[in-house]
Amino acid sequence: LICNEVPDIRADEAADKRTLVVRLGVKSAPSLYLAVQAVAAALQLALGWLSELPPWATVPPLLTMLAALAAAPLMTGGRGAQLAAIRTTLAIHLLGGLWLTVAALV
Repeated sequence: LICNEVPDIRADEAADKRTLVVRLGVKSAPSLYLAVQAVAAALQLALGWLSELPPWATVPPLLTMLAALAAAPLMTGGRGAQLAAIRTTLAIHLLGGLWLTVAALV
């Protein structure tokens, strides 16, 4: 949702919406995005470590962090760059969820 809020920041400000991105500003949005992704990756690593998941199940959190590092700078770019960041974020969550599902079933 953080990526999705960036393109709408001016409209949200005009409508007096107090989203996190509006409160923090566009320049801080990538840092917030990376922090949320890092927490999600850490939780996935902890889940893999504490559960019966196979060791290879901990690979996706590391890969998703690399994707997040690539997507974060795009958030403050033009419309095309912002759309690329949104697509990357959707792919991160889809692939991460599928990977954890496969790991749990194996």
